[in-house]
Amino acid sequence: MSERRGKCKLMANSEVLTLETTDREEDIEFIEKSLRQQNRLEAPSKQSKEPVKYNLVLKDSSGDVVGGVITTIYRYSMYVETLWIDEKYRKGGYGTQLMKQAEKTARAHGCTMMQLDTFNYQAPEFYKKLGFVQFGELGYKEGFVRYYFSKVL
Repeated sequence: MSERRGKCKLMANSEVLTLETTDREEDIEFIEKSLRQQNRLEAPSKQSKEPVKYNLVLKDSSGDVVGGVITTIYRYSMYVETLWIDEKYRKGGYGTQLMKQAEKTARAHGCTMMQLDTFNYQAPEFYKKLGFVQFGELGYKEGFVRYYFSKVL
């Protein structure tokens, strides 16, 4: 299956299944929900809630979005998926304030850690200043490096 959209047949254990690309929300949600159910059976937790999205949007005086943070809280961890500040407002402390509010919310939800990843051309030093510790990295052939961080709360 080399094209972006397509189907092909796979066979294992004498059973033929169809493999196809998808962007259907129902398919994606079903797979993610099924994995969470399996995880709860294999690794039970007192905090076995479904993931909670926690997002903050930063707006200017005209009501235009100029930044925000998108996170998911699951079990005892908050994963920071995206932090973005419009270039006009960078270096003004807004990113720090967004992250501090996210951390406050993570603690209120019983999280014991936060995690995120960032590229070398983005903000690794910013996250270090906020107390995040790098625990891994991946190099890409174009010369980019993706860093993985966590912070114990």
